[in-house]
Formats: sequence, C-alpha cells, structure tokens
Amino acid sequence: MELTEEQKTVVNHQGDACVNAVAGSGKTSTLISYAQARPQGRILYLAFNRSVKDEAVRKFRAAGCRNVTVETAHSLAFRMLDVRNQFQLLQGGSLRIPEILEMCDIFPSPKEPTAHLVLARHVQRLISMFCNSEKRSFSEIDYLSTVKDGKAKEFVTRHAPLIYDLARDLLGRMYKKEIPVSHDAYLKFWQLQGPQMQNFSHLCFDEGQDASPVMLDVFLRQRGEKIIVGDQYQSIYGFRFAVNSLEKVDFPRYQLSRSFRFGQDLADTAMRVLEIRKLLGLYKNPLFITGAAEEGRKIQSKAIVARTNLKLLKEAIDAMSEGCDKMYFEGDINSYTYLNEGASLFDVLYLNMGRKEKIKSSFIKGFADYQQLLEYIAATEDSELNLVCEIVSEYGRELFSYIRELKEKQVQRDKAEMVFSTVHKVKGMEFDQVKVCDDFITERKLWSEIDKAKKDPKKKIDRQALAEEINMLYVAATRSRCDLDLPNNLFLEA
Repeated sequence: MELTEEQKTVVNHQGDACVNAVAGSGKTSTLISYAQARPQGRILYLAFNRSVKDEAVRKFRAAGCRNVTVETAHSLAFRMLDVRNQFQLLQGGSLRIPEILEMCDIFPSPKEPTAHLVLARHVQRLISMFCNSEKRSFSEIDYLSTVKDGKAKEFVTRHAPLIYDLARDLLGRMYKKEIPVSHDAYLKFWQLQGPQMQNFSHLCFDEGQDASPVMLDVFLRQRGEKIIVGDQYQSIYGFRFAVNSLEKVDFPRYQLSRSFRFGQDLADTAMRVLEIRKLLGLYKNPLFITGAAEEGRKIQSKAIVARTNLKLLKEAIDAMSEGCDKMYFEGDINSYTYLNEGASLFDVLYLNMGRKEKIKSSFIKGFADYQQLLEYIAATEDSELNLVCEIVSEYGRELFSYIRELKEKQVQRDKAEMVFSTVHKVKGMEFDQVKVCDDFITERKLWSEIDKAKKDPKKKIDRQALAEEINMLYVAATRSRCDLDLPNNLFLEA
C-alpha cells in the first residue's frame, strides 16, 4: 500500500515523536514502514494487551521485520523479573476480596455485617491504583479524592489509615515472597527497579491513549528513540486508571487523519460525534477526518456494540427471539457472566432467590441476603457488581434458560450471523455493518448533566468522565466499514 504524506512524515522522522492517528488510519502499517526504514535498528513494539500483541507479531513477521520485538508491559516485566522462578503467582493473576480477607485476617462484625467486605474492596482498589500509577509510595496516592459516593466517602474517611496500612502490608509481603504475587504487583516491582532496556535503539508505544502510567514511566526513562501512537479520542480505560499519554509528553506531534476503514459519510458522522465534546469545552481544535475507503462494499460481517453488558444481553436475547441462530460473543459469552471476583451472574441470582446453598462463590456467599449485597455496592461504588444486579433484577430466573440458549447458539466469529460486543472488547476491530445500541451518552443526556450542575452548586461535573463516555460512542461508531446504525436520539435537532 502506498503511504500517505502524513505516514511518510512519521516514517522519516528522526528522534522522539507523538502520533495522533484516527480510527482506521493505518497505525500498524505506519509502524511496520517505520521499522522497515530502520533495518539496522533494534525495535521494541509495546502492545496494549495479549490479543493486540499476537496480531502485531503476525503482521510484523509477515512484513519481514525481524528487527522488531513485540511485548506487552506485563510480558516484559514477567521475563525480566523472572517471575516464573522468583515468585508464586496468584491463582487467576488478580488479588480478589476473599484472598484479601484471608491474608489480612479481616473478619465480619456483628454490628456492621458488610464492613469487612467494604474494607477489603477499598484495600483492593487502592493497591490497584498504586500498582498502575507512576508513584513510588502509597503516601503519594490521594485515594479519597477518587471516591464519589457519599456513603463510600464517609467509610474511607473513617478507615483511611487502616486501608493504607493493609495495602502496604499486602504489597510488601508479595515483594518478600511471603504470599503469591499478582500481575499488577510484579509490574510495579519492575517499574520501581528503574529497568533499562539497553538492547533497544527504538521503542514504539501503541494505543498510547490508554497508557498505564506505570508503563509510561518505564517507557519514558529509556534511552532509545521513542514514538507514541494512538487516538486521543479512543481513550476509554480511565476506570482502570489509564491516562492519555499523547497529552503527557512534549514530543514533536504528528497526525494520521486519513481513514482507510470507511468513506467520507462515516467520517463526517465520527466528527459529529466528537463535536459533542464542545459542550464540555474539550474540543477546541476540531479534527477533520478524511474517509478514504471505497463505497459500496458488500455486507459480510455484522456486529452489535453496546456500552454495557446488560444492554448487550438484551440485544442478544432479542436477536435470538427474531431467529438469529449463529452468534459470536467477543471475549466468549462466559466473560459476560463472570465478575472479576470469580463469582458468576448465577451466584448473584441465587442470592436474590434466597438459594444460598447453590452459590459457589465464597465472596457472594458471604452476604446474608440480597439487600446486604446492594448495601455493599453502595458503599464501594462497585459498578461491575451493580450492573450484574441490574441484569438479575431485569430477567430473574429466566436468565438460566436465556444464557443456556445463547451458549448453544455461540459459534466461531467467521461463521456468525452477528457478533456481539461491548465497546471495551471491540477496540481495534472492524465490521461491514455495525449497530450502536442506545445505552451510550447522547447530546441530550449531556445537556441534562450540565443543566443539573448549573442548578445545584454542590454538583460538580466530572468533565473527563463525560468526555470518556463520548469517546466510547466514537469508538463504537468507527468500527463500521460502510453501514452504521446509530440510535435515533443521539443528536439534538440542528
């Protein structure tokens, strides 16, 4: 493929650089050309996650780029710290609440039956925040400022010293190899060592708009030439403490504004979505996207993209009732029924039904009843668990048959009549036809939030969180190659 002038400028640049690349603008092909133009260079390509890494390995190998090493942050840390031989890894890789309760000897109190679970949840979240940050000590983390709900804020204010002490103790014991280590923890240990990767002359950081601050810190401390590539408007992982590294560096800036994924009609729609940011004062330099794809493609692949698991489940059930027999769920249907704590949607359903003997998860079984679970959610701002409760409330015991039928209809992606995905799982993918569900932010919803804040001086607008909601809509809309179905109420009348 002939490179555009914008791509050639990036490829020919010498020294550090920051590249803002719109959806479908050929980021990977640009970086392949960048590597090919430096045959004597030793290049490290940092991928966002394992699936992106595997795809990048395939593409660089096909292009004959033998001078490129593809890694994720965790794979680098795992190898350089020799985690396999030096540490015992936590089962599942993540620190879960039942493990925190056991490791810290936290027990329930008759007076406050969920306090031990709430405490463990805040310890878990503080550790995650610290391990994903560039900070070097817990004292640099202002955890209370990240807590929004009144009940949760009151709990953290009362128990802050204990939350910090337990978090420090757990991470310290992991470092001393007294207890198993999590993936986040060994990445943090590696960063704190100040690693230098002397064998690389060039480093490429992909998906820079969703950078983990801990990895960005490692990346920026390297001596080789550095290039960060990403799309500032695809930043959607703030809930995982990610930052937009394109805004964090002062490298020379370039952009790739020509999309090979879709034509100008869809490019105009993408720009219209981004214009919603103007209501927040966060779109002062409008981006022009050029749609360069040929029109009139045959519709072969179809996808439905939702903001939440609940909406996606509804869409799948509706599609099943309308005769869709071959479905593919991005990340597998099981990923939509299990929580990070290892509990399943069915555990919550059994708790709701009063059938505790059927619950497999020790975490969910720890609640006396469903109401106690709801109180826990309010005190911890656990959005994932709250969403599961919404699904349970919506469908009740019918979930058993619905999930069973959906699993029976699941096929491989290339054989599916329809692909179902949440916006976070669909990043980096594209389809001929995309339906965007109506659970995303709309112009009217945003106006409503702004209006409420004007009427209530105590209500503060979280501009970054709302901007990220708009970004999610942009990501969903830009997955389409030629046919895009948006909700009717998305934009206000002109």
